Amino acid sequence: MQALAKEFVCVADECWDLSPPDWFNREWLKTPRSTRLFESYLKKAPEGLIPQGTSTFQGSYCMTAEGDYLGGAFAWVDRDRTVQLLKSSLENFRKKSDGEMKPVPENELPLYVGPAPAKGGLKIQLAYRDLPRGSNRYPQTDRIERPVNLGFLDLKPEEVREFLPEGKEAKTLSQALVKKISQDCLKDCARGQCNVDKKAFRSGEWTVKESGRQGNLRTIELRGTSSLDGGGVRFEPTIYGQLEYDEGEGKFVHFDLVAVGQRSGASEFNFRRGDEDAAPLGVAFRLFAQKK
Repeated sequence: MQALAKEFVCVADECWDLSPPDWFNREWLKTPRSTRLFESYLKKAPEGLIPQGTSTFQGSYCMTAEGDYLGGAFAWVDRDRTVQLLKSSLENFRKKSDGEMKPVPENELPLYVGPAPAKGGLKIQLAYRDLPRGSNRYPQTDRIERPVNLGFLDLKPEEVREFLPEGKEAKTLSQALVKKISQDCLKDCARGQCNVDKKAFRSGEWTVKESGRQGNLRTIELRGTSSLDGGGVRFEPTIYGQLEYDEGEGKFVHFDLVAVGQRSGASEFNFRRGDEDAAPLGVAFRLFAQKK
């Protein structure tokens, strides 16, 4: 699959932007060029590629730089179907181009979501998964084996500074920062998407305290609890963390947190129907490092 993928320019875009409804104000779109490209592709695609009346356009679609149809698969596609899609699309392209192939640019792309890490700020990568339930170490679904989901958190320089206690006394983080991290990150999205409920945050208290020092390296422990209830989902995690701050470099070199607790309920697209009872969920936080 990787060899085939190298023959294409791989692009990811928000499916809502690709084919918005008529009433949607196009000035709001972040990527209008990609929207026009996808609209050209849809006009030339075979009827039935996209179901009538669908509210989502996620899938795997292959096209030329002008938006000519090469191949496509709506919604979720497994590995074998993806390989076949790439093979047939590549063959269609060769027919259209009379065999003339230009090399695919090998640009280094950012492997994260959101803005570039700000100077003095932090970009944190998140991982979500259901925790073992007794002898069932990997709760899963018929659709996905061992489901896991990823996310990102961006912290501004002033937010990063809050994690530095003064001396050896414990420091309580501001409610604004606790609410931001809890609301944006402590979600039940291990199996799918989350409804956005800006009122889900009920309460939370996080504290940091220096637990050790070696030269310029400070070790900081974080402890906390949060309570979220909204959008049909409830989550009551306890947060444990160990951070390391290099005073010589003036930055965090480790930022490891884990939030574990009981979740319950289900939202529209998080694939919890039939599994709404309370069960353990884990969210891991660590510094994002761009892989070369």
